[in-house]
Amino acid sequence: MNIGGASIILLIAVFGLTVFAVLSIRASYKERQMAQKNREAVEAYYEADARAEEIFAQVANKWEDAGRVGSAQAVLDALKLSEEMEAKAAENEISFQVDVDHNRVLYVSLGLDKGGCSVLRWKLVSGTSGSYGESIDLWDGGFTE
Repeated sequence: MNIGGASIILLIAVFGLTVFAVLSIRASYKERQMAQKNREAVEAYYEADARAEEIFAQVANKWEDAGRVGSAQAVLDALKLSEEMEAKAAENEISFQVDVDHNRVLYVSLGLDKGGCSVLRWKLVSGTSGSYGESIDLWDGGFTE
């Protein structure tokens, strides 16, 4: 049985195309997974943002009801925010956090004055700060026998 050069080239071409097909399918699957994670992260952020907007509206309404006088602590006490939001009141400022996901937090700081309620800070921050030096056993360079 004679196998010609054209048959060998055809087999190599089919094998190469098969490898590239498998690689492109794997790449598209990974891209789909990454797009799903990105969608979930964006949805979580906008849910937290909507919750923060609701709290901002509540603070502004309570401040208007109080006649734009009084303390930030009184406004915060009237809102009765949940414990996990870590709401704090300073002199003329209310700050709170809304959890976005397991490692991100939306930090909001609102200023209260005679002009009304205004946003001082509205930013996404990392919710955890690890101490890696204490939890990882690092090699000091010495050998033990």
